[in-house]
Amino acid sequence: MPGTSSSADRSPHIAEVAMYLMDHLANQELSLEFGQYFVRLPLTSAANITVGNALKLDWVTVLPPTDCAYVLGNPPFVAKKARSTEQAQEMKRIFGSAKGTGELDYVAAWFELASRYMAGLGIRTGFVATNSLTQGEQVPPLWPRLLDRGITIDFAHRSFNWRSEARNAAIVHVVIIGFSVGGLRAQKLIYDYEKASSEPHERPVDRINPYLTNGPTTVVTGRRKPMGGAHVPLIRFGSMPNDGQNLIVETEDYAAVAADPIAAKYLKPLLGTKQMMENTERWCLWLTNVNLADIRASATLKQRVEAVATHRAKSKRQTTQALAATPSLFGEIRQPDKPYIAVPRHGSIRRAHLPMVLMEPTTIAHDSMLTVDTDDLYWFGILQSQMFAAWVRAVGGRIKGDPRIGAETTYNTFSWPENAGPTARDRVRTAAQTMLDVRAKPDGVPLEDLYDPLSMPAELVKAHRGIDQAVDALYGRGRFDELSRATRQFELYAKAVAQLAGEASKRSRSRRRS
Repeated sequence: MPGTSSSADRSPHIAEVAMYLMDHLANQELSLEFGQYFVRLPLTSAANITVGNALKLDWVTVLPPTDCAYVLGNPPFVAKKARSTEQAQEMKRIFGSAKGTGELDYVAAWFELASRYMAGLGIRTGFVATNSLTQGEQVPPLWPRLLDRGITIDFAHRSFNWRSEARNAAIVHVVIIGFSVGGLRAQKLIYDYEKASSEPHERPVDRINPYLTNGPTTVVTGRRKPMGGAHVPLIRFGSMPNDGQNLIVETEDYAAVAADPIAAKYLKPLLGTKQMMENTERWCLWLTNVNLADIRASATLKQRVEAVATHRAKSKRQTTQALAATPSLFGEIRQPDKPYIAVPRHGSIRRAHLPMVLMEPTTIAHDSMLTVDTDDLYWFGILQSQMFAAWVRAVGGRIKGDPRIGAETTYNTFSWPENAGPTARDRVRTAAQTMLDVRAKPDGVPLEDLYDPLSMPAELVKAHRGIDQAVDALYGRGRFDELSRATRQFELYAKAVAQLAGEASKRSRSRRRS
């Protein structure tokens, strides 16, 4: 690709010789593999090597587009939090003040410059990139601007693990994307990795969208309410303590707090992702309806509430300082008042499933959880299906490869089955109940172990397949897999967005006439 980051001032001749020697060694290996001898020595031509920062160089000057057929590269993988001041300035210079671009990974700048460089020409580009560019919050600020320039994805390797040969190098999750202006490949190709360690499976498709699925190029944007309308149960964050660990009661402190008869009245189980997966206990003082006299009468309550007030008052954030006026309460309270589905906000790349549980309102959901306002096994079954998991993995963000479930980005954009009749709903409920029964058989075994890919019981695997069969049937005939489920969801999402836009336009015309 045009230019690489370096401060070296070696002689171009030495660099050229080194490159040709490497080429010669590679050709020898090629000869051994295929039985044909490739000769590139003695040197008969010279390479044109430019040393510099690719984000500062003028690509057109370095390599006139008319002389270029391919742009290839493996740009640096640097997330926003890891960027240097210089790198942040480079991003600002390239993207300006365009909305959301400040959140992009550093590698996005190479896609931006390549799309400008390729404009109107038959150049093909291929980059290795962090998979975050094709997921979650990074897609909306980057890909619409590329698509507007006519960029078409010709082939893509979906997310896979990559480790460099450097000592102690961390594993990163990357994609490979080949693109051109207008699409120079009639038959697009997706390379799918069913397992992290597996070889890619080549799948010819007719289109590839920014999420690297065979779906419409619609960019998914977060929504405040569920896509399916008012009948779909609402989702919300759990309650956030913001208490300096004073309203939360850890296991080692439980006995002392419970020994205070007044404080004991307000002890409630607290459910976070760790407690759900590891089957461990955590508690909190839930004082939403506290008798103020109880705080004065209980040394435990008085001490802990005073500590919360001190913690909040010392905060540099004005919103937290304001919460010091109500130190007996969690900073943000969103606890359901009826049975609910508890949804961890983060999953694990190791697990094929996204485990969730049904809870009573007497268990307080921590803000590491999301809560869905229902205990109907129909909705629970769909959320436990691979149809929903495929959508999360396609459009949700990730932390170190682990999928994130977002209220606005994944749940509210998910397309629920259309016109599911009573019989079909009951099939999902039955399959979900079967799965719950299987989970309950090994009493006390944590979900962390039940869903470990190395130890997941065969009966639980079968139960989840039953859920998938019941849910997949609601989305059409045929056999679904990860990619086809995501594709189906993108098709339904594009259809719903178009319908909502049409309804909004109709309302607007009606208001103008009136």
